[in-house]
Amino acid sequence: MKEIKDIAKQLKLPYIRNNIEDEIKEAIHLNKDYSQFIKQVLERELQ
Repeated sequence: MKEIKDIAKQLKLPYIRNNIEDEIKEAIHLNKDYSQFIKQVLERELQ
C-alpha cells in the first residue's frame, strides 16, 4: 500500500493517496471489476 501512496504523491493525486485503502475495501465489498474501480477512483480524484 505504501508504494501506491508514494506514487500517488509523486503524481499529485491527493485523494488517491489519502483514500486508496477505503476505495479498495469498497471495491471488494461491492465486487467491482477493475475498470469500475479505476473509473470511480479517478472520478473521485477530480472532485
